[in-house]
Amino acid sequence: MASDLFEDVVNFTLDREGRVVSEDPTDGGGPTAYGISYRAHPEAWKTGPPTLEDALDIYRYVYWSGNGVNLLPPAVAAAVFDYRVHSGNTAIEELQRMIGVEPDGDIGEKTLDAVRAFGEVLVGRELTEKRRDNLRRLTQTMEKFRRWGRGWSMRCDKVISFLNDIDRKRREGEYGDEIPPATTFGRIAPPLPADPEPVRKRSRRKKETDDGED
Repeated sequence: MASDLFEDVVNFTLDREGRVVSEDPTDGGGPTAYGISYRAHPEAWKTGPPTLEDALDIYRYVYWSGNGVNLLPPAVAAAVFDYRVHSGNTAIEELQRMIGVEPDGDIGEKTLDAVRAFGEVLVGRELTEKRRDNLRRLTQTMEKFRRWGRGWSMRCDKVISFLNDIDRKRREGEYGDEIPPATTFGRIAPPLPADPEPVRKRSRRKKETDDGED
């Protein structure tokens, strides 16, 4: 039976965010329901806490299809989605800086080409490690680390494991035709640039040579 990529990704994130209404006074986002905070989505709280159906609509149309996240290869889409729910649109910009694309916050052809050039699982893992580094900087004090840091770091570990599951499903054809074409998983991908710079496309002749060696 074919799986639904969005359903798999959103259920993973809901398990991390919690499927309850939370009013933790130490949470800077304010009251949160199904991961939808009052601070980020006050319109969803006008008549009280958003329902699960409300949250799923926001996840699908704001975090998934909004800005083109759903156009990314599965493992990268999953990494960006969970990062974006947790930290906002900085997730897309972090991805773009990492692969040497202008960080405009929107997924376009340049971003897609660069992701495919490096390989989706590699990009998803590297993005999650950068996310972990950013979260560590937010929890510089020991008190903050005890409250949030360990859980955030464990979440990143779970994301990386989840990306492997997503890619396995993709390679086994469980996502059918709903996903972008297969990328360079399984090949030796070039190292990610240390500093943002344009990613040069390989020539057609070089690509054909590489394909013949698989």
